[in-house]
Amino acid sequence: MPRTLASSRLFDSIPSIEYGFVSNHQAGGRALHDEAEAKTATVKQVHQATLAWATQLEKKARDADAIATIEPALPVGVYSADCTPVLVVALDVKNNPLGVMAIHAGWRGTAQEIVAKAFTDFHARLSGQGPLTLKAVIGPCISFASFEVGAEVVEAFPGAEERGLAKFLREENGVKKYLFDLPGENARQLRDAASIAAASLEVEVLDRCTLKEKETFPSYRRDAKNAGRLLSYIGFRR
Repeated sequence: MPRTLASSRLFDSIPSIEYGFVSNHQAGGRALHDEAEAKTATVKQVHQATLAWATQLEKKARDADAIATIEPALPVGVYSADCTPVLVVALDVKNNPLGVMAIHAGWRGTAQEIVAKAFTDFHARLSGQGPLTLKAVIGPCISFASFEVGAEVVEAFPGAEERGLAKFLREENGVKKYLFDLPGENARQLRDAASIAAASLEVEVLDRCTLKEKETFPSYRRDAKNAGRLLSYIGFRR
């Protein structure tokens, strides 16, 4: 069985990092999920826009939706079951990792620009060590074609329809329904934050839909309380 349910072209080119997308929703993947979970620093996710820094594994997780570290051999990770996981690594001029970060971005956190804020804080913390190259991967999540939302979601993102992030679907009994591009909005936040910080950034969006790929990924939209969870993690060694 593969060590990760989804692979990244960007991350596979960096031999000194370890990353994975592993799930406990199918019996065959639970061992890999539990193995990764035991060594990964995580947070208590609250659908807000706070970044926590990890220096060691902690028994009690802090409230946050992003976690970063500069410690080698300490993977950081986030849980999801349709929300967007974002993994980031900062590299020096010799392509050596200086730090890694994992972000959980549901639509509420995305509306609060958690990805942009976490990226800005992460870059600011590491930029004093010299020129950086950052690589970010948006992992498996609910796709634009599958994420049906109400007007309250679209209204949380000013100009969403004009910017191509929301597409009107239908109206039933006076209630409007849309499709919303959650991974696309988070990719935009990454690129905009990098531009403001004058940071070198490459972004890869994995074309993997948690709702559609029933045999592979957990989905709260599909399975509600019976959904498992996807652990997206990243670490590095020196």
